[in-house]
Amino acid sequence: MADPNDMVSLWMIGYEDEPHRSAEICIFEIFGRDVGPDGARVGMGLHPFGDPGIREDFERVPVTADVRGWHDYAAEWTTEWVAFYVDDQLMKVVGQSPAYPMQLMIGIYEFVDDVWPASPPAAYPKTFEVRSFRGYRPSGTTALARGSAAS
Repeated sequence: MADPNDMVSLWMIGYEDEPHRSAEICIFEIFGRDVGPDGARVGMGLHPFGDPGIREDFERVPVTADVRGWHDYAAEWTTEWVAFYVDDQLMKVVGQSPAYPMQLMIGIYEFVDDVWPASPPAAYPKTFEVRSFRGYRPSGTTALARGSAAS
C-alpha cells in the first residue's frame, strides 16, 4: 500500500492489566506518504505510553527496498534490549525492554483530517496482507517474533 493517507503497522503492546504495563514495541509502521519504488522510511522502536520505566526510542529508518512487496520484519525481544530487522538486516537496537507480557496487533489506518493535506483516497477495498507470522522462544532465552508483510 502506498496511499499517502494510509499507514500500516505491526506492534506489540502491554495488556495494561496494571496501568504501567502499557509500553509498545513497534516492529514496523509505514506511512504511504513515505513509500517510493526504491525505498521508504520505516518506523520502529519503543513507545512508553504509561510505562515510567521505558524511554521513547522510536525513529523512521531508511529502508532501501520497495516495501510494497513481501519482506520479513522482525523484533528480537530480550530482557535487556530489542533489536529490529528488515529482511534479516539489523536496522535498530534499543537498549531497554518491557518486562511483561504483550499482545500482538496489526492494523491499517486511514487519516483524512488536518494532520497533513489529504489527497484523493486510493480505491477501496484497501489491502494489507500478512503472508506468515512466527513467534517463538529459543531454548533458554527470550522470545523472538518474525513476520512477512506486504503493503
